[in-house]
Amino acid sequence: MSRVSATLCLQGDRMTDSGRVLVVDDFEMVRVTLRECLKQLGFSSVEEAQDGEIAWKMILSAADDSQPYAMVFADLNMPNKNGLELLVACRQDPRFASLPFVMVSAESERQYVIQCLQRGANDYVIKPFSTQTLQRKIEKVTARLRRVAA
Repeated sequence: MSRVSATLCLQGDRMTDSGRVLVVDDFEMVRVTLRECLKQLGFSSVEEAQDGEIAWKMILSAADDSQPYAMVFADLNMPNKNGLELLVACRQDPRFASLPFVMVSAESERQYVIQCLQRGANDYVIKPFSTQTLQRKIEKVTARLRRVAA
């Protein structure tokens, strides 16, 4: 876990990274928005997948290449493999059990948030979101990971 948490850090008011971030959403506009927000926050390597099935293959491939993702942002409702299924797959594989995973969804009902957090999501972002909201969520996740790693 310390290796994952060390790949994300704060420098002043900008986030910096030494790893890759994966954005998963079936709507291109949301992927573009997330990618641009993450770039504004200092993340330089942001990759995209249009559904959970493609994302899972990317996560596996990145691990096999010894360049695992530092964080995943995934939509809850997608075709093929939804965000919750992707999250569960990650948590069931020991290689990704501690991979920082943030669910991003328009589903704002409490039951969805609780379900995702109970299944192992590190946080939940409700669409629409701002860059500041995203930054706060990332800071919260990385702070929690640092405490666990210490």
